[in-house]
Amino acid sequence: MSQSAPTPSEVLETFDALAEPGTPLTTAEVAAEFDCTSRTIYNKLDALVEDGRLETKKVGSRGRVWWRRPRGANGGAAAESAEATFRRLFENVPGRYLILKPDDYEIVAASDAYLEATMTGRDEILGETLFEVFPAGGPDHEGASELRASLDRVKARREEDVMPVTHYPIPQRGDGNGGFEDRWWTPINAPVFDAGGNLEYIVHRVEDVTPVVRQLRTDGDEGPLETATPNDSRLAADAVLRDDELRRAKERAHERLRESERRLDAFVTATTELVYRMSPDWTEMYELDGRGLLDDTDDPLDTWLEEYIPRDEQQRVRDAVDEAIESESTFELEHEVLRADGTRGWVESRAVPIRDEEGAIVEWFGAATDVTERKRIEHALRESEERFRAIANLVPDLMWSNDPDGSVSWYNQQWFEYTGQSHEDATEDGWLDAIHPADREQSLESFRRSLDEGEPFRHEHRIRRHDGEYRWFLARARPIEDDDGTISRWFGTATDIHDEYETKAALERLSAASQELIGADSGEIAGRVAEVAREVLGVEHAALWRYDETAGDLERYDNRVGAGRDVDAVEYPDEVDELAWDVFVGDELAVARDPSAPESGPGVLTLRSKVLIPLGRHGVLCGGSPRPEAVDERTVDIAETIGATVESAWDRAEGEHQLAERNEELERLDALNTLIRGIDRALVEADSLEAIDAAVCEHLAEADRYEFAWVGDRDPGTGAVTPREFAGVDRGYLETLPTGIDERQTGADPIAEAARTGELRVVSDVAIDPRAASWREATLERGARSCIAIPLVYNGSRYGVLAVYASRPQPDARDHAVFGELGRTIAHALNAVETKRTLLTDSVIELTIDVREPADVLSRLAREADCEIEFEGLVPRQGDTARLFFRATGADPEPVRTAASRVPTVAEIQTLSSGNGEYEFEATVTGGTLASHVVENGGVVRSLTATDEGTTLVVDLPAADSARTFVETVREEYTHTDLVSRRTRDRPITTREDLRDVLDERFTDRQREVLETAYRSGFFESPRVRTGRELSEALDIAQPTFSHHLREAQRRLCELAFENA
Repeated sequence: MSQSAPTPSEVLETFDALAEPGTPLTTAEVAAEFDCTSRTIYNKLDALVEDGRLETKKVGSRGRVWWRRPRGANGGAAAESAEATFRRLFENVPGRYLILKPDDYEIVAASDAYLEATMTGRDEILGETLFEVFPAGGPDHEGASELRASLDRVKARREEDVMPVTHYPIPQRGDGNGGFEDRWWTPINAPVFDAGGNLEYIVHRVEDVTPVVRQLRTDGDEGPLETATPNDSRLAADAVLRDDELRRAKERAHERLRESERRLDAFVTATTELVYRMSPDWTEMYELDGRGLLDDTDDPLDTWLEEYIPRDEQQRVRDAVDEAIESESTFELEHEVLRADGTRGWVESRAVPIRDEEGAIVEWFGAATDVTERKRIEHALRESEERFRAIANLVPDLMWSNDPDGSVSWYNQQWFEYTGQSHEDATEDGWLDAIHPADREQSLESFRRSLDEGEPFRHEHRIRRHDGEYRWFLARARPIEDDDGTISRWFGTATDIHDEYETKAALERLSAASQELIGADSGEIAGRVAEVAREVLGVEHAALWRYDETAGDLERYDNRVGAGRDVDAVEYPDEVDELAWDVFVGDELAVARDPSAPESGPGVLTLRSKVLIPLGRHGVLCGGSPRPEAVDERTVDIAETIGATVESAWDRAEGEHQLAERNEELERLDALNTLIRGIDRALVEADSLEAIDAAVCEHLAEADRYEFAWVGDRDPGTGAVTPREFAGVDRGYLETLPTGIDERQTGADPIAEAARTGELRVVSDVAIDPRAASWREATLERGARSCIAIPLVYNGSRYGVLAVYASRPQPDARDHAVFGELGRTIAHALNAVETKRTLLTDSVIELTIDVREPADVLSRLAREADCEIEFEGLVPRQGDTARLFFRATGADPEPVRTAASRVPTVAEIQTLSSGNGEYEFEATVTGGTLASHVVENGGVVRSLTATDEGTTLVVDLPAADSARTFVETVREEYTHTDLVSRRTRDRPITTREDLRDVLDERFTDRQREVLETAYRSGFFESPRVRTGRELSEALDIAQPTFSHHLREAQRRLCELAFENA
C-alpha cells in the first residue's frame, strides 16, 4: 500500500488495476489500496471526474460509486463532447475569426489566429463586447464607426457585408501608457441563422493587411487603397501580397488544418463514447466505432436501424431522427440498442449536423454513451420509491418529507386522510393549520431550530383530526445527508400517542394521588379515593362502596362528580348495587355499558358506561360517565392500576394501624411486665409487711402509667379503708378519704367494696363516676382520672386493698387480670412474711436435709449445666405458676438457658445480673418445686444449694413443730430424702460484738452502707442536715431505692432490738 497521499494519476492507475472499464467501485474499495483517509481518495476521485477521466453517481442516501468509462461511452455527455470537438476545430482554423452575438456584439468565440493577430488572449476577450476590447483610439476614429456600421447592416439586411481596407489601430499590449498600434484590416461580417430563421450569430472575419499597406506606402503607391471600393480594396491588397507570403500563409493554414484533423482523430480514438457518422437524410450509416458495445462498421450501411435498434424502439428513433432532419437541429435521444453480445442495452445518443460553406448539411456526426447501468439503477430506484410509497401509505403513521429549507415536498396518504387537508392546504407551512393552536408556536420554533442546527427533530403536539378532535402525536424528523455531509432533505413521521399520552397523564395523576395516600390513614383514604378515581379515569362521576364487617354488607360511602355538576343528579341503575356486590365477592373488575339509556338532561346525569373496581376486603370503586365510549380498554387498564394502588395503600394503612396497636400493646405489656417483675423482685427481697407495702407503692408510683398508689386495711366496724402505706401522693390526700361507709347503700365506695368483697373494682373516670364523689375533687387536683382497687387475698386470708391511680380515664381492661394476679402475689408475700415472723423466735429447729431427686427443677439445671445453683426466692403466680429466683456459679448464662429449654416445667428464663463469676436468673415455672413444698409445709428456707451430685436444703421450723413429720412430708414428694442434721438454736445478743455479728449476718452491704451514710450525714437529726434526695444522689442510686434500703435496714435493726428485749 502507498505510504503517502497519491496523485490523481496514481489513483487512476490503481483504479484500472482493480476493475474493468464500466465496473463501479466504492470509495472504500479504492481507499483500501492506499495508506490515507477515505476523504483524501474521495477528493482524488472527484478531481478525476472533473477531468473527464472517471464517471460517478450517487447510490442510496449517502453512497457513491465511480467507474472508468468503457470504450464507446461518454457518461451521458455526447452532445457536449461533439460541441467541444467542433469548438476546438474552430479555434484551430487558420483564418482570423470572431463569433459575435447580434444584439450587443459580445464575443462568444475566437480563433487562435485572430488572437495571435490582435495580440489578445481568449480569457480576456470572451464575454466582452467587440468595442470594449478594441475601443476607438489614436488619430483616426473612423475605423470603429465604419465597423459598427457594417455590423448594423448585417443585422438590417440579413446578408454578408464586406468592408474596404480599414484603418483600425489596436491597443498596444503591455504598454502602460495606453498607446495604440496602427493596423489595417479587410473585415467581412456574415450572419448565422438558427433553425427558425432567426439571426443567432455574426461571424466576423478579418485579414491583417498592415504589411501590404506599409509596402504600398514604401513604394509610394497608395492610390489603389484610396480609390478602391470594398471589393477592389480587397483585390488590391491580395495582389500586393507577395507570393512567398501567400504561400507561407497557405502552408500554415494547411498545417493547422492537418493539426486539427489529427486532434479530432486523437479525440475519436481516446474517447470511450460510441462514435458514428450518418448521411444527411440518415438513410445510411457512413461509419460506426461501436467501442465494443455495438458491432463496428467502416462501410456505408443502410440497414443500420434494423441491425442496431430493437423492433419496439425503431419507430421512436425514426420519429426523433425525422424531427432533427426537419428542424436541422441536434438529434438527442435515450433509446435501447441491440448490443454486440445479443442483449439489449441503453444509450444516450446525440448527433449534430455538419454543413458545407453554403450551409447545407453534408453529414451528421454523433456520439452515444452506454447508460445501461444507469437505466438499471434508475429502474431499481423507481421500483424502490414505488415500494416505499406503497408501504408509506399502508403504515398508520403520518409521514412527510421536507426540502433542506423546511418546505414540505411530500406527504403520505394517511396525512390527508387523518387531517382532511388537501395537498394544496398542506403546502408551505399549511401543516401548521392542523396543529393545536396552543402547540403551534413551540412546534414551529422547535422544527426551525432543528433545521438551523441540522439535528434530529422530536416534539409532542396535538394534531386535529378531520372531525375536529385533537389527538396527541410524537413527531420526529431526521436529516438525510449526501456523501459530503450536505443535508439533501428531511424525512419525518408522526405517531399517534394519544392513548399513551392520556394513560401517562392519568398515571401521573394517580402517582401524585398515591403519594398523598401513602401517609393517609384508613379514614382519610376512604374520604379521598372516589375523587382520585374520578380525576384519574377522566370520568364525570365516581362512587365508593365500603364493606361493613359488622353488618356483613356493602354500603355506599361516598359520591363525587365533576365541577359544575350536582351529585344528587346522578341516576343509578337499579342493578348497580347488586353489581357492586358481585364485583366485591368475585374480586374481579366489571364493565357495564348501556348505550340505549337516555342521554343526560338538565339536572340529570345518566351513567351510560361504568367500570366497577374491587378493592379487596375494603369495598368497591365505581367510575361512570354519560358517554358510552368513555370506558374503553385504556380506561380499564388504568382502573385496574387504580384498584391495585388503592387496595395496597388501604392495606398499608390498616397494616400500619394494626402494627401500631400491636406495638402499643407490646409496649404496654413490656411496661407492665417490667413493673410486675420489679414488684416481684422487691417482694423476694422484702422480709417485713412494711417493706412489702412500701416496695409495691413505690414501684407503682414510679411507673409512667400511674400517678400514685396506696395500701390500706379495712375496718370491719366502719367498713372504711385506712391507708397504711402510700407513694406518689401527699398524706393530705389520704385524709380526704371517707372514714365511715354504709355498706348497704347503693354505689358504695369502690375501694371499700373491693376490700369487703375480695373482688377487683374499677373507676373508669373519676370525673363522672358517682362512687368517687367524696374524693373526686382531691383526686382530680392530683392529676388522676381513673382508679383500680385490688383486693389482697391469699388462701382465704385478706391483707387489705391496693388502690392504684392512673392519669388517663378508661384504663385498659386487659390489665385487670394482671392486677388481680398481682394482688394475690402481694398477699402471698405478706403471708410468707407473717409465717417467717412466727418462726423468728428465740428457739427454732434447724434441719439440714440432702435431697437426691433428679426431677427437681434446680437439681436438673445444676446437673445439665454442670454448675452450682443457690436458691434466692420464690414468688407464686396465678394457678400453678411461680417465679423462681436463683444464682448460678461456675457456668456462663448460655448453658443455663440451654438446660432450661430442655426442662418442660420451665416456661421462661432470663438473666437478671452478673458479677464475680455469678449470674442471677429469673425463671417462670409450672407445678411444684422443692422450695414451694417447704413453704407450703410451714418451713422457712434458709438455704438451698443444688449441684450435679444432689441438693442440700437448710430449713428452719418452729420449735413446736415435729421435725420427723416435716421430713416425712418432704420424703413423700421426693423419695431420696435424708435428714443430715437437726439442732435447736438460740440467738441471744449479749455483747456489742454479738450485735455486729448479727448485723453483718442480717444486713446486705447496700443496706448497711445506706443506713450508716444516713446516720453519719445527719439524716436522722431534726431538722435534717441532708435530705433523702441528696443522699440518693451521693450514693448514685434512685431516691425510691434509697428509701427502700433505708427502711429495710431500719426494720431489721428494730427486729434485733425488740426480739432480744
